[in-house]
Parts: sequence; C-alpha cells; structure tokens
Amino acid sequence: MSNLAFTYSDLGRYQDALRLEEQVLETNQQVFGPDHPDTILAMGNLASTYSDLEQYEDALRLNEQVLEKRRQTLGPDQLDTLLAMSNLASTYSEVGRYQDALHLEEQVLEKRRLILGATHSKTLLSMGNLASTYRDLGRDEEALFLEEQLEALQEEEEDEGEVQ
Repeated sequence: MSNLAFTYSDLGRYQDALRLEEQVLETNQQVFGPDHPDTILAMGNLASTYSDLEQYEDALRLNEQVLEKRRQTLGPDQLDTLLAMSNLASTYSEVGRYQDALHLEEQVLEKRRLILGATHSKTLLSMGNLASTYRDLGRDEEALFLEEQLEALQEEEEDEGEVQ
C-alpha cells in the first residue's frame, strides 16, 4: 500500500495517495503501536502528502510528532532524526514560520557536516535549504555566502569525480 501511495504521489494523484497513507498509518498503529519505526515512517509519509495537498496545518502537526518520536526512539543525532528535523523545517517555511525553520535548519546543517562530511549530498541539500530560509528572512548576504560555498563544494565534488 505504501509503494502504491508513493506511485500515486509521483503521478500527482495526491488524494489517492492520501487515502492509502491514512490506511497504512492506522494499520501500523494498531499492529505495531505508536512508536514503532514503521508507524513513524507512515506518519512522515502522510505529512508529506498533506504538504503536497497544501494542508499545511495537518502536515505541521504530524511532522512535529514525527520529530518528537524520532528524538525519543533514535536520539537527536541519528540520520532519520535529522531528516525529521529537515521535514519539519520545510513545513515551517510553508506556513511562514521562517525563524522556526531557521533554527532547525542550522542544527541539521551542523550535524550533517559532522556526521556525513561537508560534501555529502544531504549536507549540500541542508546548505541550500538554509540559504533559502535566509532569503525568506531578508538575510541576503548570508544566503549569498552559503550559496557560494555550496557552489564551490559542488564543483569540488565534480572535479574529484572526474579524476576517479
């Protein structure tokens, strides 16, 4: 059901995806319980579809729950926890809560740099997200600085890829 929901989302059939994801979440909660990794994943998937449907308050509620559960079950520095932080930051941006998004994005970038390294694709994505939030907040110089760093790191990665 989850795979079919993903395919529906990829095709822009968000209402069909929503229907399936709600069923998956309900089933997982009944079978596995509220804190099982599959249940938490289903919550995150449903939150993503809510965002696709511009139902941001529902997405926000679920993303906040997902982050709290990830922190409790996995700890603050685990990669799935960082993904939950990034997803919540994105939802904060969608509802205009840029300061809240900024706070999370700064943490995600710092932790991904430490855990994954400066040139990992997830770290680079975090830099781009943070730069976007800086722009949303009118902090254009900080956005420019990050975007220039990002471009330099991407060029460095491309150069290293050609040598191998």
